[in-house]
Amino acid sequence: MPLGAPPRITTWICILITIRAGRLHLFLQPVKSTTLIQIIYIIKKL
Repeated sequence: MPLGAPPRITTWICILITIRAGRLHLFLQPVKSTTLIQIIYIIKKL
């Protein structure tokens, strides 16, 4: 990121990254929970 960039552009980039990360987190949430349940199930079987 260039140091000479206006603060407004920098803020918008940060907001976009946050939204993208949030959506990615929401998308990965069910996957994480199912894998966690599977791992716990495997551990309990051992």
